[in-house]
Amino acid sequence: MFANYLPLILIAIHTIGSTLAVNTTTESIDNHNKTTAEDEYVVCDQKRIGNRLVTTGREHVCKVECYTAQNRPGLCQVWALNPCKTLHITDIDGPNVVKCKLNQKGVKFESICCPFKRETPEPTKAPVITPPTTPQTTTTANNSGTKFGISAQPNTWPWIVSVYERPSPTSVPRFLCGGAIINERYVLSAAHCFVRYGPGGGAGVGNVRANRFLIKFGGHRLSDPKIPFREVAAIIPHKDYNAVQHYHDIALIKMRHKIEFMPTVGPICLPRGQLFANRGEFVGNASKLVGWGATRFGGVVSDELREVDVNILDRKSCHRNYTQLSGHQIGFPNGINGQLMCAGVLGGGKDSCQGDSGGPLALAIDGKWYELGIVSFGYKCAEPGYPGIYTRVQNFMNWILMNIK
Repeated sequence: MFANYLPLILIAIHTIGSTLAVNTTTESIDNHNKTTAEDEYVVCDQKRIGNRLVTTGREHVCKVECYTAQNRPGLCQVWALNPCKTLHITDIDGPNVVKCKLNQKGVKFESICCPFKRETPEPTKAPVITPPTTPQTTTTANNSGTKFGISAQPNTWPWIVSVYERPSPTSVPRFLCGGAIINERYVLSAAHCFVRYGPGGGAGVGNVRANRFLIKFGGHRLSDPKIPFREVAAIIPHKDYNAVQHYHDIALIKMRHKIEFMPTVGPICLPRGQLFANRGEFVGNASKLVGWGATRFGGVVSDELREVDVNILDRKSCHRNYTQLSGHQIGFPNGINGQLMCAGVLGGGKDSCQGDSGGPLALAIDGKWYELGIVSFGYKCAEPGYPGIYTRVQNFMNWILMNIK
């Protein structure tokens, strides 16, 4: 359900699928240290679905999921470097091509949405997934649902919301990220879900169009037609967030109309007051991830809400591992600092993944659920030694209270 880090679009976006991602393959890549234009900064234009920031260990990489003109799921790929073998075209300007945008240090490369499977009917094959750019460690999946999380019981998590993007009033809304209700007017999510472009690339912190996004409350399946879309009045990303780094990855969503609370729709508690004054970082505590993210790196989001239990881990060990990735000087030059927290399993197997971004990392205290973290980024999904990284909500309580109007 959860996966690597991208500034979610490059390093921070996760999905929950079941709120848990698992790595089931092992591969050795000889050209591990090589850098290509495709390995920098990818932003899929309009047709993108849920993200989580991801890194390959060398530099920022965003394996952005998208939909083709035939509504098939796929990944954005740079045409010149990796011609799409599953899309039978000779002209990338043709009518059946969905283009993406890839930005490497201000340089744009031609990229298109390449489907996982061939667009033309043919004998069934395994999905064609973009090969990993770093070695992976094998973890054996089982059928019990432990590694991939489990399907959530409907109506168990009233605070979880699904965030959708609608580029135009006539567009079909696409699932983008998760979020959590914090009061009758506001939802808490990740800035990288909304601020998707680097310098000079478009939607920055100050000009996110609220009418581009829609929210659903109280849903279990993304495809449930009975759950209505709700309009957004404003998107408020942290003013210090930028799409290249992963700090200040927090945003408020102000709803156009008050949220009507009911047994299936209600707020999560925020970490404030004496209860949290001297509790430290809750290392060792079991926490809950909930969302619709992919159940494996490079996979598609889950239609069904899923959940998984992960442990809050010592930030020092995460800092040590993540700062060994050569791309950290760009994405998080100050390492895993006090703005961030680390949760998962050091041995791998449980994590957030693409599509889980913006969703809550929740901790139960005295019968109440508190949002300690926001899904931000990670190295692929469920990789041994690289638990997911989350924005520490407690660090931003003053900002939240100042911006709730």
